[in-house]
Amino acid sequence: MGDRDRVSGFLLLVISIFVGVKASQFPFGTMKRLGPGFFPLVLALLLGALSLILLVRSFGHREKDPIDWPKQGGSNLVFISLAIFAFSFLLKPLGFLLTTVLFTGIAYKFADPGKWVSPGLAALIATAVSYLVFKVGLGIPFPAGIFGY
Repeated sequence: MGDRDRVSGFLLLVISIFVGVKASQFPFGTMKRLGPGFFPLVLALLLGALSLILLVRSFGHREKDPIDWPKQGGSNLVFISLAIFAFSFLLKPLGFLLTTVLFTGIAYKFADPGKWVSPGLAALIATAVSYLVFKVGLGIPFPAGIFGY
């Protein structure tokens, strides 16, 4: 932690304030029927709180070693970015469940290069929670894909 975290925390705080101000211009709705300003405002508040924590912690710690991106996963960043791009194209033909399990598993595998069990289990849990919250709880329709799910 140090200068990089201080700059990141400050920039994220500025972004959260900007998004919060813009989100407050939309109606919030009620708890039964949320308006278009509710989620952006909640996310802006969450981002603001996390950026404040990052900012405060950056003053208490010194930066250890600078990160060398090629050695510390710069290629993983490119691969994950390409995977997100591919996800958007495969979502409709493969469907939400299959595409989300596949790409979440890939992301977890790059984060934890050990065995496939923990990334696979984490991908299944994340997909199940997403499905329950958005499809079952909120009634948001997802692409069914070629397999119908």
